[in-house]
Amino acid sequence: MFLYFAMLKDFCFLNNDEILAVFHARSQPEIYSFLGDFSGRKNELKAFKNFINYLKTQNNKKYYAIYENGSFLGVICFFDITKTAAQIGFYKNPDFKKVGDILIKNLLNKAYELGLKELFARVKKDNEKSLNLLKNSHFLELGILDDQIILFKNLFYSKTCKNFLKNP
Repeated sequence: MFLYFAMLKDFCFLNNDEILAVFHARSQPEIYSFLGDFSGRKNELKAFKNFINYLKTQNNKKYYAIYENGSFLGVICFFDITKTAAQIGFYKNPDFKKVGDILIKNLLNKAYELGLKELFARVKKDNEKSLNLLKNSHFLELGILDDQIILFKNLFYSKTCKNFLKNP
């Protein structure tokens, strides 16, 4: 089976139109309500641009906009990156439906390129779509912390990872 990987663009190299598209997507209530720490300033474009500039100085954070056929589909990110592990996050452009699989496949591929072996995700308990997407991608539930479910994936031993790496 051939798996198609969309184009990834590092946040550090987004142009102004791309920054606005990402900001617009993340500011929508159906996305914003599930975001983490930065979400406290949802309507501040200046704060978002400052965040992008901040990323340029960080080695332990990587954010990517995902494009397919010129359309912005969503964002994948890695943070708290170590030599072999990272926390992950993702969100879709609410103008598109059923792009979660594309985001996850690209996230796993990028994790492999970064040399990561373990991925962790913290997902709000009421974010059923993201929880189901991660569980269907063979992430395992480790436990609950406050209002979040902690999930884990070991890429080194993952059959899913090995299968899609055979067919990039």
